[in-house]
Amino acid sequence: MLVLVAAMLAVLLPACSRSPSPPESTATSSTPAAPVTPGVNATDRAFASALLAQRPSVEQMIALARGNSGNPRLIALADALERSEQQQSDTVNALLVQWTDGQEGGQGPPPPGPTLFDKGAVERLGSLSGPEFDTLWLQAMLNHHQAVMIMASSEIREGEDVNAKTLAQAIISTRQEETGHMQQLLGGG
Repeated sequence: MLVLVAAMLAVLLPACSRSPSPPESTATSSTPAAPVTPGVNATDRAFASALLAQRPSVEQMIALARGNSGNPRLIALADALERSEQQQSDTVNALLVQWTDGQEGGQGPPPPGPTLFDKGAVERLGSLSGPEFDTLWLQAMLNHHQAVMIMASSEIREGEDVNAKTLAQAIISTRQEETGHMQQLLGGG
């Protein structure tokens, strides 16, 4: 089982750290008690749970971008974010399987947790389109990325699992590059 997880991490972690090519022209959640695994602490488990819990909100934001933005560069960024989120989730699920030694509980729906997006802003986005939508969407995604980078930094400082810490570093690198692209789009670049 450990060999399978190591192989998945070897494939997925480099992909997580790849940022989307530039377009052309702290949340916490409660988790059920988990078995004690050597080298894995509560911070590692909370980090993994929070990453999975925020994914549906990110998927909602990506769908809004595809439906409400007329900017091909923003839509390309949303597509790249979707790939990044999928790779991240695959890696987290592999870690959960490793931590449970392949037992039930390593996969399945994430525990409910708070969203990293302001509910009012998300509702408002649904009624907007064009440049006004693009600006609010980019601001919301920038706030989300900042929150995820804070979570990842906490994992690096306080987590024990080497693979979770490696994932956290990859997330920070990827989100920093994505943040740069978002700031360029906000600046009209």
